[in-house]
Amino acid sequence: MKKLTISSLPVIDDFELFLTFLKAKTKVPLTAGNNHLKRTDLARLNQEMHFKAFWAHDKSMQPKYPLLHFFYHVVIQTDLARLYHEKQAASLQLNHAVLEQYEQLTRSEKYFFLLETAWCHLDYEAMEGSRSFHYFGVIMHLFELLNKLEPGQQLLIKDQKIVIPEQKNTRPLWVSNQHMYYVFWFLNLYDLEPGAAFTTAPDSYTFPFSSFGATATGKELIPVLLEKRPFELWNDLNGDELSFNFEPVFLLGDQEEEGDKDEQEEEQRPEEPFLVAFKALVAPGELEQSLLQRSAEKEASKNGVYRIKVSLSKQLYRTILIGASATFEELHLAIQDAYNFDNDHLYAFFLDGKRWSRNAINDPYSEQPPYADEVTLSKAGLYEGKRLLYLFDFGDEWQFALQVLLLDTSLPEPKKAIVVEAKGDAPEQYWSEEEE
Repeated sequence: MKKLTISSLPVIDDFELFLTFLKAKTKVPLTAGNNHLKRTDLARLNQEMHFKAFWAHDKSMQPKYPLLHFFYHVVIQTDLARLYHEKQAASLQLNHAVLEQYEQLTRSEKYFFLLETAWCHLDYEAMEGSRSFHYFGVIMHLFELLNKLEPGQQLLIKDQKIVIPEQKNTRPLWVSNQHMYYVFWFLNLYDLEPGAAFTTAPDSYTFPFSSFGATATGKELIPVLLEKRPFELWNDLNGDELSFNFEPVFLLGDQEEEGDKDEQEEEQRPEEPFLVAFKALVAPGELEQSLLQRSAEKEASKNGVYRIKVSLSKQLYRTILIGASATFEELHLAIQDAYNFDNDHLYAFFLDGKRWSRNAINDPYSEQPPYADEVTLSKAGLYEGKRLLYLFDFGDEWQFALQVLLLDTSLPEPKKAIVVEAKGDAPEQYWSEEEE
C-alpha cells in the first residue's frame, strides 16, 4: 500500500517560520485588551508565509490573518508559548522546554501535532470571538461530502452555500464562522479555490472562495477522523456542541434507528493516543512521538509549591501557598476559607481569565467536565505569571482574579493550603438593604 506523504506540506514550513519569529524575541509584545500580535509583526510575518492573507493591510488586526491567528492559538493551547501579564503590557514568550521537545519531532509528527491540536484542543469559538450552534455540524457535513469525492473533484460554493453534487439542495456555509474552514485548508484536508473576494478584504459575512476541492491528504485522513476520531468525542472544548446539534440539523442519508442513536450516546473515547489511528498511513518510524502527550505527562508529574495571589481588587487580596498536586477543589476551599465565605454555591475556574469561556474547570456538582476535584494544579499547567479567573456564586458572581506568583519545585508540599499574605478586610458574602 502506498504511504501518505505529508512531510512536504507548506503548513509545516509556515509554522517553523512562526516559531523562528518567536525565537528572535525574548518577549513578543501584544496588544492591550485581547492580547494579540501587533499589526507591524503581523504584516511582516504574513509576507513570509505560503498561506498569505492577501486582503490584509497595515491596519488589519490578528483575526484578519487566519494562518497567524491559527498559529497563535496553537502555541498558547499547547504551551509552546505562554502569555505573561506585566504592569504595563502583556507579552508572548516561548516555553523552551516544550520547544525542545517539538524540535525533536519528525516532519510528519510536526504535521500531526498541528492536526491533533486543531482537531482536539482548539476553541474555535474563542478564535471567532462569538458562539455558534451549528458551525461544527456544518464542518462535519462538509467532511462527509468530501469523503465521497476523489482527489481533484470539487464542491461548488454558490451564494454562500455548498452545492451538493447530484442533488438539488444546498447546505449553508455559516460564513460568519470562517476560521475552522481555513484551518483544515491549511492542513490540506481539502483545497479552496479563491473567488472574486479573495483579494478584496472580505467582510465576516463573505466567504472568499468558489469551491472546496478534494485532496489526496484528505482522502486518507478524513475517513479516519470521522470513523476513529469523531470530533464530538475528541475535541476537549467544542465536542459537546456538535453532539447536541449535529444530528437533528445535518443528518446525512436515511434516518438512523433508535438503537443506533443509543449506541452513539454510549460511545466512549478510547484510551489511546490520537496518533495511533494514523500510524498505518505513513512510513514506518515517521509517526512515533506525540508532543501533546509527552507535555501533559510531564506537567501532571510536577511537584512543588504554588504561590497564588487571589484578588477582589488592588487593595483587597490574599496570597496562598498550595501544593502542585492539590486539586482545584482544594484551591476553591482555600479561597473560601481565606475570605470567610460559606462554600454554599457553585463555582468555576476559567483558565484563560474570561468569564463563561469554555476553557474552564468546573464545580463537581455542575454538568460539564472537567471537574475541580479531578484536576490538579500541575495537570492544568499553571506557570509563573499565569492569570485565571475564579467565579463563585453564579447569581451574585463573585469574581476573583488569580495570578500565579511562583512555582517552587524544590519545596515540599504543605499538607494544607496556607494564607501567607492578606490585604484589606474580607467583604460580607451576603448583605441586606438595612446595612447599606
